[in-house]
Amino acid sequence: MKNRANVLLIILLFAFSSLSFVLAAGSSTGNSQNSPQDICESAGGTWSWSPDGCSVKTCANPTRLPGCTAPAVPVRSCDCGENKCWNGASCELATANNPSQVSCETPNTLRERIKCRFQNKAVARAESSIVIEEACRGQARAEECKQLYRQSKECYEIESAREKKRCFLEKSGVNINAGGTFRAAPDDTKRNYVVLLLYELQERIEEMEETGTLTSDEATDLVTQIVEIKKLILEGKPRSEIVPKIQQFKQDYRTATGAQQPTDYSCSSNSDCELRVFNYCCGAALEGINRCYNKNEPEQQALICTSGNPCPGFQGPPITSCGCVNSVCAGVNN
Repeated sequence: MKNRANVLLIILLFAFSSLSFVLAAGSSTGNSQNSPQDICESAGGTWSWSPDGCSVKTCANPTRLPGCTAPAVPVRSCDCGENKCWNGASCELATANNPSQVSCETPNTLRERIKCRFQNKAVARAESSIVIEEACRGQARAEECKQLYRQSKECYEIESAREKKRCFLEKSGVNINAGGTFRAAPDDTKRNYVVLLLYELQERIEEMEETGTLTSDEATDLVTQIVEIKKLILEGKPRSEIVPKIQQFKQDYRTATGAQQPTDYSCSSNSDCELRVFNYCCGAALEGINRCYNKNEPEQQALICTSGNPCPGFQGPPITSCGCVNSVCAGVNN
């Protein structure tokens, strides 16, 4: 997990060398990738209507959510029935032992709100469907931010790295063919694609906190930096202001997670290998050719092309199948 996160860090630094992005969303920053209806119904609740988002009742918030700015329109929420309340993951008896009226929207600073969500996961889950993602708040493009989140959240449930990448591309609006090859696309769609990777990195940090690899303070610091970078991107700040933030994040991430040993991607049989599209730049065009990889190698991510990039010269026939040759995945065309 940490190795793939390191790959994402390298890709993000490269991407910022040529282009700015848009925004994404995450559970520690105000949104959850799981379907609220599925969670509610699997826990024994009923997915029903509430008068408005601020009136949704949970064990943490038995009355109107403080500081809530949800629109005054009916919304769906989890109804646990009489004498029970929703704790964000299940229905439980409504007793005096339930948490007091806590809201992670109350703290004044971004870091405090994110830390609250790490330390009060039930509250974070309960509020996730009715609060706005931190990076989207106060921005002129807030609606685009929320729309990108809604369109892409299903991608994060995909286990296959290859299929997840394809989902990111499609939800970002990048046109790809059946083989996974894509060429130059409008800047907004490429920006959306790279930003989805930012959230994937954030999600991995949240997983590390849940498994104890990172402390809640370490995860809070890292996620706060990611959100601040998203805000700078959304505000259209220059690359000279954004890149140092990414470099500082990279340093802090490595300090928190520790040095990583290189991963062995040698093979022992043909089944260890697979054919993938390798993307490369030819001027401002993003093109691709087939190459062979070990199945455990992370997917290539977020290559951003600008005018002036040289066009590499690839020689030999196109690769159509892969196998294990001298412990290395290589083309084995017939």
